[in-house]
Amino acid sequence: MPRMGSAPRGLATGVLAACLVAGCASFSSRADSGTEFGAGACAAPVVEPGELRTVVRASYFGTKTQIVNSAALLNGSIVVAYDANPDQAGDADDIAGRVPDPGLVLVRKDGSCEPFTPPVVAGVRVADDAQPVAVGPHGALYLWDGAEHRLVRGTVDGTWETVVEVPAKRLRYTPTPGVAVSRQGDVYVATDFLVSRVAAAGKLQPVAGTGKAASNGKTYPPPDLGNFPRPGTAAPLTHLRGIAATPSGGVVMTTESVVLELDPSGTLHLLADPETTAGQEGAIEALHVDDGGVVGAGSHLTAPAVTASGDVLIGDSDRQRILRIGKGTSRVLVIGPSSINPGNALTADGRGLLVRQVGDPDLALLSLPAD
Repeated sequence: MPRMGSAPRGLATGVLAACLVAGCASFSSRADSGTEFGAGACAAPVVEPGELRTVVRASYFGTKTQIVNSAALLNGSIVVAYDANPDQAGDADDIAGRVPDPGLVLVRKDGSCEPFTPPVVAGVRVADDAQPVAVGPHGALYLWDGAEHRLVRGTVDGTWETVVEVPAKRLRYTPTPGVAVSRQGDVYVATDFLVSRVAAAGKLQPVAGTGKAASNGKTYPPPDLGNFPRPGTAAPLTHLRGIAATPSGGVVMTTESVVLELDPSGTLHLLADPETTAGQEGAIEALHVDDGGVVGAGSHLTAPAVTASGDVLIGDSDRQRILRIGKGTSRVLVIGPSSINPGNALTADGRGLLVRQVGDPDLALLSLPAD
């Protein structure tokens, strides 16, 4: 079972805190029944202190189903994208690729769930494999419609519009772009090596990176990204893993082993990397290759989430943990779940974080301690 790392300040009291003192906190997991999909498909996306709750069981939709993306809405429900026939390395059809069997699910706060039919936008229906990628400050849901290379937004039962079209050439290595929406309503889109802001008339204005990949002539170890702070577009970046908006109106972005922040002035700052976190509880381990050219151990960071206080939560998939980075310190928030689900990962009340566990295709909600 997952266990918590050392206790952050402000952690809620009670049984969870008592276990943390002993270094042995564990999570319970339960699923509610009686949904429209059938017993055990979904559970209420609400967690008690110290709980890790499975909210969508992938196996309900098929034995090989994978949860792809999810986004927590302001009303307490979540929208979840799944694929019941995902391509997997080693499959007999690995070269040709599997024919996907995608779908969207709306999980309501009471634990009931139902299919979510993609909307029609500008006369064209959004594809079934659309991905929930963000939620705006006023509740708009953002969907990536890969079939039309467009980002759309609207409400579950309301009207929809196109936000921006993203050229396919910017997404050669990133099937679904990262999207973040600030409290001020600015929309940011992360493609392969570039973060852009959606400007007037639906144009993408670069704000971080150059669009080209930072390179040292080889894949590993990743190249040094240079000196910070610096103007956001002054130098190239390596492949982006995800982005999230900050309370101040900036954007946090992650590469495989580096966490960066673009402030509202357009200045790019280094938040954490193997050098700055060395010796800390949540140290990021540098990626490297052995003498035979095989990629060795190291930290592979996933998509981030940002709390109301500005702390960055980030998965470290190979080391099977989630880190909490803030005020120059990287701490281990939890050992066990290792991937923060892309999209709007934090519940509206900030008490829960949508995660996927190592080797588990289900979508779970992790209780967060108070800031």
